[in-house]
Order: sequence, then C-alpha cells, then structure tokens
Amino acid sequence: MGFFDAARRAFRHPTLQTWISREEWSVIEVQNKIDATERAIAETETELANAALASTLADDGAAEELATKLDKLRTRKSVLLQALARAEQLEADRVAEATEREAASAARAARQHASRMVRAARECSAHIEALQHSFDTMASAADAAAILLPLPVRFRVADLLAEHRLRELVKAEAHRHARKGVHQFIRSQEAPAARLIEDFATSAMPSLEKTVGEIAEAVRRALSPEEKNPAQAVGGPSALAEEVGVAVTHDVGLLQPPERAAEAAADA
Repeated sequence: MGFFDAARRAFRHPTLQTWISREEWSVIEVQNKIDATERAIAETETELANAALASTLADDGAAEELATKLDKLRTRKSVLLQALARAEQLEADRVAEATEREAASAARAARQHASRMVRAARECSAHIEALQHSFDTMASAADAAAILLPLPVRFRVADLLAEHRLRELVKAEAHRHARKGVHQFIRSQEAPAARLIEDFATSAMPSLEKTVGEIAEAVRRALSPEEKNPAQAVGGPSALAEEVGVAVTHDVGLLQPPERAAEAAADA
C-alpha cells in the first residue's frame, strides 16, 4: 500500500480525519486486526465452553473444530503482536528521523540567521562610521560659518549652529527613519527634538537636510548684500529661528516650535 493510498484511507477514518504516515497507518491497521482477533478469540472461547460437553457426549467433533479454530486465532494474535512491535519500531524510527531532520533544518536556519545578523552588524557599523564622518563635517562647517559671521548675526545664529543643536536634529532624523522599521533602534524618548519638529496634525517630520537647509538659507539671507544692517536682517530674539520653523529654548536645551516659544515668552 503506497503512502498516498494510506493517507487517503486515513483521511476517511471516522476519528483521525487527517493525513498520516505509512508507518503510523501500519500501526493502526495492525492494532485494529489485533482487536478483531481478540474479539474472535473471546467469542470462540465462549462457543467452546458452551459446546464442549454436548459435543463430547455426541462425539460429533464440533468441540475439536472450535478448539482448532481457537488455537489458530491465538497463533494469529501472536503473529499480529510481533507485527505490531515491528510497526511501532518503524514508526518510532520514522519519528526519530523526522525529528533529526527538523533539528538539522532548524540548526541550519539558525546559522543562516546568525550570519545575516553579522552581515547586518557590519553594514550598521559602516553606516555609523559614515554618519560620524558626515556629522563631523556638518558640525565643523557650522563652527566655521559661525566664526566668520558678523557679531550681530553671530549673536542670534550661534546657538542654532551649535553642535548640541545639530546633534539633536540628527537624533530626530534617526527617529524619523526608525519609525518606518519593525525594530526601532532609537525611540522618541531618546530623540526629544523629534516631537518638537513633528507636525501635530499629520505626524510628518521634515528631513534633516530640509531643516538644516532652512537654517543655512536663513543665514545666507541675513548675509545678503541687499541687507544694509546684519542686525536688522536677523531681527529680534529668535527671529531667524522662526524663519526655519524652530526657535531656541534655553531652559530645556531643545528646539522648540515658534508658537511654543511665543507662549513661553508670554508666560514669562
């Protein structure tokens, strides 16, 4: 009997209703035959007990026939028990082999995942190295620009170009990308500036390039030749920051939206 034949028979079984292996089906088949043989033995023993006396007195040989039948049934049961032991051994071997294959497959998959993790770590390290190099360049450029600014402009701009401000913006940018991932490597509480530049209605966040670009553009406008007085070009407190959509808040050391800065100033 082929595997699919056995499986189809098993599927039609009133209690199993599932696909099973040929070895497991063999165990079930042999056990069913043993059960049927035991029932036949019990019935034959009852018939022999009832017919023994009458058959002996009549000397018709009926009791001997029942005894011979009973011996054959007991012999059949003995053979079936040996068959059952063999079938169970084959099923146990199959289960052990399948378990071994599954364990080997799981180990192979685990090794592949471990290798993928190492590759990802290598890529992550390279990206962090590139990030550090880019941040060095950005912060150095900001420092160099701040030093070259006229004093009135520098007074208003220096804090926005400060290294710790740029670092907070970089963290916010990292969180902006992390929000798209399954496992966020930087969470909102680790990037407090993120919630200050996030659009409350849409939860959208401007990119780091856009935010820093707006700061740089505001500085360039302040230094434009058309502007006669750099101090007037910059404007009053936090005016330049308001141009780029953020204002400096010295009490918490973060970037704060202009409306929040105005409310804080009014409260003060």
